[in-house]
Amino acid sequence: MEKLPTSSKALRYLPFLVASAFFMQMLDATILNTAIPTIARSFNSHPLQLHSLVTAYMLTVCVLIPASGWISDKLGSRRTFLFAISVFSAGSLLCALSTSVAMMTACRVIQGIGGAFLMPVGRLVVLRSYPRSMFVNVLNIVTIPALLGPLLGPVLGGIIVQYASWHWIFLINIPVGIAGLWATWKLMPDLKAVREQKFDWAGFFLFSSSAVLVTMGLSTAGGAADKTRMALLLSAGGVFQLLYWVLAFRSKAPIFSPSLFRIRNFAIGIAGNIVCRLGGSCLPYLIPLFFQVVLGYSALQSGMSLIPLALSNLLAKTVAPRLLGKFGYRNIMVVNTFTIGTL
Repeated sequence: MEKLPTSSKALRYLPFLVASAFFMQMLDATILNTAIPTIARSFNSHPLQLHSLVTAYMLTVCVLIPASGWISDKLGSRRTFLFAISVFSAGSLLCALSTSVAMMTACRVIQGIGGAFLMPVGRLVVLRSYPRSMFVNVLNIVTIPALLGPLLGPVLGGIIVQYASWHWIFLINIPVGIAGLWATWKLMPDLKAVREQKFDWAGFFLFSSSAVLVTMGLSTAGGAADKTRMALLLSAGGVFQLLYWVLAFRSKAPIFSPSLFRIRNFAIGIAGNIVCRLGGSCLPYLIPLFFQVVLGYSALQSGMSLIPLALSNLLAKTVAPRLLGKFGYRNIMVVNTFTIGTL
């Protein structure tokens, strides 16, 4: 490993640099949801046909995140972070210049390529640059701005759409990206692995292909004419996923190690997160559509409707450490699971 940053200036401002990148990414992910009905009218499309704008970005991030650590170790954290901000900003500019749903979907993929490296590489640099005693304070600085993105995104999106143009929801990323490039060049340490790690290309291909096929299969479930295609895509995705785990059990360094699931708490946590996120993660997308398309609310009114959701999330993240320390993980998780299931 290269020498860690020791200058007080780098150590002082590095968390804010990473936090700004997280904030830009989270703001972009939530600001678009409020603007979807307006963008649909601009493209003479139905708002439900624009789900690809959200899916394309999230799927690209999901596919590329497993490779982010390996690429950062190979190219260096500074170059990788510069690449991520540059691609994300370029994708934002191209989204603003888009003239069709297909073109914007392709540009969202470009955004996703940059977004896939921002959060993992940023966290990796922070973890490698500070002693263990400083982790909690530094990670709090990094995390809080990321939580503010979902709070400000819907409201800011509503204001922009109502009083300006939807193009600005993407253009506001450009000055932030330029400032991020300058700060990265000045403050980001260029950390690399001591020795080159072997990357599981076969596993990466199988797992990524499975994710793409399953997502494409689920996205065609809107009508009877798509049922055959949906079944074929889901079946193919299932086969690729099965092949991945067969390979993972034989590989010495798989992308996702099966041995992790032998850890009881990890396995339960993953299973619980999947169930909860299937329901909760769709709310920032569906609620603005419901208020604008069904109830006829303005973009700003629909964006304001998400404030309670974002505030409750921010509050939960703030008080969670104290509650866990006082009542323990098991008691909190039991109450939390019961509450979610009841509501």
